Amino acid sequence: LDRAKFKEIEDSAYRYLREKKSDEALQLFEKLINIEPADPQMLADIAKTLAEIQKHPESIPYILREIEIDPGNWEAYRRLGNAYRHMDGKEQDSIDAYKKAIEIQGPTPSNTFDLGETYRARLGKPKEALPYLEKAVNLDPDSYEIAWFFYKSLADCYQSLARHQEAIVTYQKIIDEIPAT
Repeated sequence: LDRAKFKEIEDSAYRYLREKKSDEALQLFEKLINIEPADPQMLADIAKTLAEIQKHPESIPYILREIEIDPGNWEAYRRLGNAYRHMDGKEQDSIDAYKKAIEIQGPTPSNTFDLGETYRARLGKPKEALPYLEKAVNLDPDSYEIAWFFYKSLADCYQSLARHQEAIVTYQKIIDEIPAT
């Protein structure tokens, strides 16, 4: 298969993704990965597409192959954490993957939040979650995403720990800064 034909199939796969035709996109990505089995971008695209249609267990082999090819790819570890987080009994694997992403990339609001949210929402361990959720909020306090979703999880965590005044202050911050919510 020449490069022009490969590119044409790849473009069609991305078009299918934009059109929300995941099954068609997956078929084309599979065809491409059979041609270029070590292409980390194709592996990532398959994994993202599978995650998008809630087929998290099926995404894991692709992510693991991507990590095997590029062990320093923090995004692959984050995808792995996300996949495991959606699977019962894989919470510790999710935590380990998020920690590896943070180790490689450094703490970012999203990676740190995902780690904390796994402790809070999946494991029901607000005490373990709290330092990660607080750090996620403090890394970029002016971000819209953080102002709403991150603060809400942090406030819920405070509430779970019976730290009601801190929960109230955090909920009030959401109301004051994003009144439409």
